[in-house]
Amino acid sequence: MSFLESSLPMSRRGVLAGGVGSLLSIAAADRLAKADDVAAKSASKAPSAEHLLLFWCAGGLSHVDSWDPKTGRPSQGEFEAIPTSAPGVEITQIFPLLAKQMHHAALIRSLVGVTPDHIRATHHLQTSYEMTPDIVRPGLCSVVAHEKPSAVDVPSFIALGGQPLGASYLGPRCEPTLLARTSDVAKHERLAACNLDRVPAETIRRYGDNEFGRSCLLAKRLIEAGVRCVQIHRNGFDMHAQIFPSLRRQAEQLDPAWSALLADLAESGLLAKTLVLVLSEFGRTPKINKAAGRDHHAPVFSCLLAGGGTQGGQVIGSSDADGAQPKSRPVTVSDLHATVCHALRIDGTKEVPTPNGKPMRLIDGGQPVRELFV
Repeated sequence: MSFLESSLPMSRRGVLAGGVGSLLSIAAADRLAKADDVAAKSASKAPSAEHLLLFWCAGGLSHVDSWDPKTGRPSQGEFEAIPTSAPGVEITQIFPLLAKQMHHAALIRSLVGVTPDHIRATHHLQTSYEMTPDIVRPGLCSVVAHEKPSAVDVPSFIALGGQPLGASYLGPRCEPTLLARTSDVAKHERLAACNLDRVPAETIRRYGDNEFGRSCLLAKRLIEAGVRCVQIHRNGFDMHAQIFPSLRRQAEQLDPAWSALLADLAESGLLAKTLVLVLSEFGRTPKINKAAGRDHHAPVFSCLLAGGGTQGGQVIGSSDADGAQPKSRPVTVSDLHATVCHALRIDGTKEVPTPNGKPMRLIDGGQPVRELFV
């Protein structure tokens, strides 16, 4: 039949038959679409975190030398990209052990900051709010402690090494219990069972017989004991000079500790209940400076997440060819905080009272990165 013939007026019966057929087709298509939607929702991973383990890499971890390698570009530097246990996902060669655990972890390569200033960026990344002179906001772990206090007689928030942002107007119950060193856990009666004195030497060796390795192992034991949030502070990433040997030295401790931690959390089943987040206040410049270092860079950088209902083995977003600007799926700091709240089933839009009389939301807007849970 020609186009002209097919366009001629139909009989009344033909019109009715065609109309009914079309309606049936539409109805069938609608049912299929709804079925697909239900299937997609059922295939999604539900947020399941009960604990947060936050690694704070103070100073600005270079994204292009860790989670977002730029092979063959001027920004590459000295490190090559290596494959990981997650098909198609590469990280740099300084993390060969962690590469074997990347099927448990996801990367966001399009995190967008707003300032290259250490103090302001730290406040922003740890609270979701940009710094203002009128009020100090609570840190992320204090928010978690406020909304999900520990269900047993242990602190809700423990900070290992370093001074995190505190609870501010959320109150003293949400302030961190500070452990300057892992050995300090023995000084706290409620935490004494978590000390590492009886841990097998082989386990210590796997994590690394150093303070960072012990911190990761202690963090695992604290979470097993019911501590809701653990923040581990790691200094030394503000590498304006000689960044490549400095990062190699850092990775000698980070790589075995992070890989052993993810492997053990996964094997024990605790990874499903623990959101692990490796974060820094910003990244570092794609351009290598005259001192063989990299400077502060906020327009785009990366973070690593694992567990808590997130789907490992994937990358969210991308930066441009040299890691200078976001290329796809930009993720704001508020989006990241909303994602953490989503994983922990916390309502980030909840308002709490503040000293100035103005209620404040737990986090500054944002939308969860839902792709992480698919």
